[in-house]
Amino acid sequence: MSTDARRRIRRTLITAAITALLLGMRHAGFTAILLAIPLAIWLAYSAYAIATKPERRPDQLIRVGIWFAAFAIVAVSHTYQHMATRAQADATVAVITRHLRDHGSCPDDLIGLGLDEKQLRPRLGLSYYRCQAGRPTLAYAATFIVFEMFRYDFDSRRWVLEGG
Repeated sequence: MSTDARRRIRRTLITAAITALLLGMRHAGFTAILLAIPLAIWLAYSAYAIATKPERRPDQLIRVGIWFAAFAIVAVSHTYQHMATRAQADATVAVITRHLRDHGSCPDDLIGLGLDEKQLRPRLGLSYYRCQAGRPTLAYAATFIVFEMFRYDFDSRRWVLEGG
């Protein structure tokens, strides 16, 4: 493999790693949309180069693989963040539901449920709990995109995504 090919692979690896680190952060996944058009154009060029330039085929295939791996890492990161946050939110819902069943109303705050909001903050991120007119409201920020919340509907027993 030529020095130029190694240099292209190294640049791709560094760029893809930085991109994966930035896009993998909580609430940053939606920014992948900004890369969609440039990356699609580059992938089309890569397909052309792989098909018509045998000397470029090995390094171009490696570079395409690096980008696919970077986006796979971002997808896994956001899937894990969503699942971990949802598991904590579901556990909180279970405590609220049990309290509603046992007492007929919800407490004014999570402390009344034996939960500490300061301990929940790192697990749920931006979240809130309210009890108004005996009806609880629990919501937390979506992990993939900013300005969107998941709110639990206690009547239908499901999470509802609400836009910001």
